[in-house]
Amino acid sequence: MTFVNLSRLVIIITQIRGSGIFIWNNSKFYLLQFLLDFYSLTLFWNFKKLGEMAIIITDECINCDACVAECPNNAIYEPDSEWSYSDETALSGMTTTPDGREVDADAENEPVSDEFYFIVTDKCTECKGFHDEPQCAAVCPVDCCVPDEDHVETEEQLLAKKVWMHGE
Repeated sequence: MTFVNLSRLVIIITQIRGSGIFIWNNSKFYLLQFLLDFYSLTLFWNFKKLGEMAIIITDECINCDACVAECPNNAIYEPDSEWSYSDETALSGMTTTPDGREVDADAENEPVSDEFYFIVTDKCTECKGFHDEPQCAAVCPVDCCVPDEDHVETEEQLLAKKVWMHGE
């Protein structure tokens, strides 16, 4: 297997039977069809190689609900649902976020999306401290749980967020 890092993308060349090249662009996968007998090139997002970041759910979401039960931080919500920091965390009352903002953990916040499931960035730890990989991305049948380039965090920041939410 050969790895080639191209800025934000990683190409993997594998010796498997395949039929295409997947290209990641603007939160969507594009498939270029090829009829290849022995090799397939797959362009994919590699969580480990790019640094850590929160996950977002793209508009490709089919609202299947597979990701919700997998999230250890209760950071995933149904479309048009209000959310709070205290939902299934140890937080309550006024608290200071790891980035220094004062928030009311019990306050109901506006939904991030009214059309598809969404992830609250402030609660997403990319499953650090719980699992080896983001569980939402692992179970998503349409691969719409992807890294959020607008919220890049180090592993230490993600683990600090976990401690903040769960008191562990």
